[in-house]
Amino acid sequence: FYTSLYNYYYHRGLIPLIGKGIVELTSLFFTLGLSVFLFAYLDWYKLVQCTDERSCEEKLSDYVIDKPFSQKSLYNLLVILYCLLFLLYGIFSTFTFIASISDALTARTFFEDKLGIDTRKLEGGSIEWDDIVQKNDYFTKKWTMSY
Repeated sequence: FYTSLYNYYYHRGLIPLIGKGIVELTSLFFTLGLSVFLFAYLDWYKLVQCTDERSCEEKLSDYVIDKPFSQKSLYNLLVILYCLLFLLYGIFSTFTFIASISDALTARTFFEDKLGIDTRKLEGGSIEWDDIVQKNDYFTKKWTMSY
């Protein structure tokens, strides 16, 4: 619970945390797509042969392989394994991002309802972690004494 509270505090609220997650996932999946294109679909042999205007093709599409996985090779197997591992990591990161949003929603509710700290104070940086811990201790003692 304290980890999710600190994570919410560290990112200064829900919106920055969501923005960070979206940027990370976009970067991750863009890297996967670019890697697949560069490793599987780009004909590097033809591209290396291109040394001047006469030896080069006119269009970039002439350097793209239509069906890169039609031939069985160790290289294709390694590219497929790389893509699968990267995709599994991307799926794991997506689920982790969703879980962090859920934790952040719980932390926001705790900050606003229990501790009385609104999002503007948090985003502005006018509250320190020490203040949050002290308010939580006070709230915990008050709650414990009432029972």
